[in-house]
Amino acid sequence: MSISLTTSDLSRGVQLRRANQDIKAQLSALSHEVTTGRRHDLAASQKGDMGPVAFITSRLTTLDALSSNAALVGTELESVQAAFASVQSLVGDKGTSLIADARVGNAATMGLHARQAASDMASVVAAFNVSAGSRFLLAGAATDTAPLSPAEDIMAMTRAIAAAQPTAGDAIAAIDAWFDAPAGGGGFLDMAFHGAPAPAGGVAVGPGTKVENPADASADGVRQTLKGLAIAAFAAEPGPAADAGAAALLIGAAGERLLAGARGLTELQASVGVAQATVEQAATRNDAEGTGLRIMHDRLASADPYEAATALTDAESRLEKLYALTARLSRLSLMDYL
Repeated sequence: MSISLTTSDLSRGVQLRRANQDIKAQLSALSHEVTTGRRHDLAASQKGDMGPVAFITSRLTTLDALSSNAALVGTELESVQAAFASVQSLVGDKGTSLIADARVGNAATMGLHARQAASDMASVVAAFNVSAGSRFLLAGAATDTAPLSPAEDIMAMTRAIAAAQPTAGDAIAAIDAWFDAPAGGGGFLDMAFHGAPAPAGGVAVGPGTKVENPADASADGVRQTLKGLAIAAFAAEPGPAADAGAAALLIGAAGERLLAGARGLTELQASVGVAQATVEQAATRNDAEGTGLRIMHDRLASADPYEAATALTDAESRLEKLYALTARLSRLSLMDYL
């Protein structure tokens, strides 16, 4: 700080005020650095080269977005696993029981299975219509629509198809054909499934890593499970299922399809598990890279505490000297000079 003593009083006053403002600005900046440990002027500390800081900031923003995607996809896949597990716990073991009881041919037991199948159908359809927030998770791309029609509608359609057949064997074949018909064939995929194929590629959950939900309610494991329940429920209807032999044929066929459905759901669970593992690995990599980048950013943005404290003390000293000089100059007069 240099204050000329050969200038006019007005000019000197301006110089003193300017010096006072400059030192106070320095004090404010240095106080910020001492209290926060962060550079007050990051650009100045980098000598104007903000490239590394800009890269780190941009990369962290990207990683944050990818981590959010990973968290969302991970939650959705977990919900899908829970839905499949719920179905497996409800009907996963019933296939074996139905086949065994059909061989024994006990009418009361088979009737109990047939009546229970209608109730199980409602629970299974509700599980396959799993949602997270406002997104239906087994509808493929049509996440705003429940993938399956209500259970009572599916039961009504399959009942009408089977009732028109002359024998239990024909009823089984008709229900099989309805569930197995390809899209456009007037079967399950056209009348009871309301999803849409998911777009290829999936969701980005990490740098260079995308994940998609590998399951939807059109999968074979889902259809086999619904098919088994529909056939079992038809065994309680009059007509082709009226005699014990026909009922045994229906219950046995239902058990076989439930077993196939259980195997299919297990395969779907395995596929979803692979996707979950990919998401978890991507999230771990995101966290590791983000931690490293934040450490680098902190090193660039951090102020040296000793250097900042020393500079703050120096600025305080200069401000005190300025105040002392200002006070001394304010007491000068012509009489004192003479």
